[in-house]
Amino acid sequence: MIRLTCTSCKNVLTIDDAFAGGVCRCQHCGTIQTVPANLKGSAERAGTATVGTGKNAAKTLYRSDKSMTGSGSGLDELAEVVHSSGLQRSDLRRPPATAVNNNRRNLLIFGVAIGAVLAAVVVYVVLNVPNHNGAEPNPTPNQSINTPNVTPPSPTPQAPAGPSFGPIEITGHTVVYLIDDGSSAHDSLDGIKQECLRSIRSLGPDRRFLIQFWKKTDTASYPASGTPIAATSANADDAQTHLADVTAFGPTEIDIALKKAIAAQADEIVLITAKGFSLDADWQKTVLAIRGKSSVKIDCVAIGDSADQGVLPKLATATGGKFARIGTNDLH
Repeated sequence: MIRLTCTSCKNVLTIDDAFAGGVCRCQHCGTIQTVPANLKGSAERAGTATVGTGKNAAKTLYRSDKSMTGSGSGLDELAEVVHSSGLQRSDLRRPPATAVNNNRRNLLIFGVAIGAVLAAVVVYVVLNVPNHNGAEPNPTPNQSINTPNVTPPSPTPQAPAGPSFGPIEITGHTVVYLIDDGSSAHDSLDGIKQECLRSIRSLGPDRRFLIQFWKKTDTASYPASGTPIAATSANADDAQTHLADVTAFGPTEIDIALKKAIAAQADEIVLITAKGFSLDADWQKTVLAIRGKSSVKIDCVAIGDSADQGVLPKLATATGGKFARIGTNDLH
């Protein structure tokens, strides 16, 4: 017999000589250790009793005694040890069915979550990133587009095809252009004169015209006689020469100019002023009083960009005329 001290728990082991040169397992702590060959018979030499038999016999994990029956490879003993250690339990060879099901369910939940995140990212990109042409995506029915509250500019008035002043069509046979040449027209008088000349040429030679300014001088008219003349090309050119010397300055009143227009037996007056915003109801009463029982219609043209044009629209309506507002930049 062999007497051997366990390298782990330090208990003294007594094992069969057949283990000499092989390995064994401590019956106390289970540590596997090498059995030196020179320890064969060490128990007898030390006077130690031999190990018991049956239940008290030492249990070993492996022995290399080739004189034993069989192949001497120790596989039978290893198989016995594996069987006794519980390593053959079915629960160690494969996971239980519940664990497999739980793993599958967890993988399915994880996959669904990843898919939802990817779908959300795709939707966000489609709705928020402009396309390659630089155009914004079309809004959905429930999506509103916030635009600044900006009033669109008024379209530039277009002159009618026939006789006209700006957007106002002229139907009268004798037309008087009643032009306010005061300080309020300082920035617009040149444009007013150009539009007046264009209007005269649109009348044609069968109609007559007179240009009357608001200043209280007899020379502030064309022709100076105050009598309407035919709207021929020659008279239009002469009027252009006369108008070149007219400038806008000082205060003006309509009284004398309007009386001359009525005396010229005009059937249509084109009243043009850049201070329409300052004209009030008393001014309108004055104009209507001068007009008296005359059937002449008065077209009122407000020059400038102000939305408030005083009583000019009402005056035009009261006399059967038309009203128009022309911006300073719209005059040619």
